[in-house]
Amino acid sequence: NGSALLWQDKARIAGETIVMDDRTGNLSAKGNVRSTMMLEDEDPKTKVRKLTETRGSADILVYDDAKRLATYTATGATPARLTSVQGDMSGNRIDLFLKESGNEVERAEVDVNVAVTLDTLYATSRHLVYTADEDKYVLTGEPVVSVTKDKDGTCKETRGNTVTYRRSVDSTSVEAMAGVATETK
Repeated sequence: NGSALLWQDKARIAGETIVMDDRTGNLSAKGNVRSTMMLEDEDPKTKVRKLTETRGSADILVYDDAKRLATYTATGATPARLTSVQGDMSGNRIDLFLKESGNEVERAEVDVNVAVTLDTLYATSRHLVYTADEDKYVLTGEPVVSVTKDKDGTCKETRGNTVTYRRSVDSTSVEAMAGVATETK
């Protein structure tokens, strides 16, 4: 309790309260939670694998070791946030699924008031699923608003119900549902 800090190698979790169950490996942290994890990532262009830093913040963090699931939850006005080489993602709740090894991201899901910032894309939506193996971001909402920046720095705003971004090839596709127009400016 108080200004609690838990660390192992370069991994750190800080918060007002941290509870660790060493039998199960489960952990919960509450109150101004901040975490740092070193996770392996493959650069989508060079295919080089290396350890990279992933930082998280939220009001509550719950880690379920059996599921390899870290859930960051916002209870107030400040959103939960996850920043890594995969991008800067925020929302009311972030579920970070790790691979069995525990040191690689399998996928991340962000819900409600979603915002994501990547090298050439900024988008807001209701829901986001990032899949690491495909290096793909799928945003859904009513509407998803995305702004893409080309190599010359020109920005284009698009609105639709689904936006799919593939980081490895820097491509964006937008889909609309029946009765909902896709708009680009």
